[in-house]
Amino acid sequence: MMDCKHATQLMSAELDRALGVGERIGLEVHLTICRGCDNYREQIRVLRKACQVYRHNLEEAADDDLPPLPPPAGK
Repeated sequence: MMDCKHATQLMSAELDRALGVGERIGLEVHLTICRGCDNYREQIRVLRKACQVYRHNLEEAADDDLPPLPPPAGK
């Protein structure tokens, strides 16, 4: 049985590469019985989507010839 640590490692890996059949099956089985890991996977997806939208908006702003954003406070 896969533990939560291994499951979270696979969830991170699947963002960068396709998981093997055994990895996918093991992860899906784990997610059906572990609500915490299932929630974690959804959080990763939401954060990834938010980053994609943010990046897209920055690229559009750059195309509009807007002035650059000020540096973060304290830098």
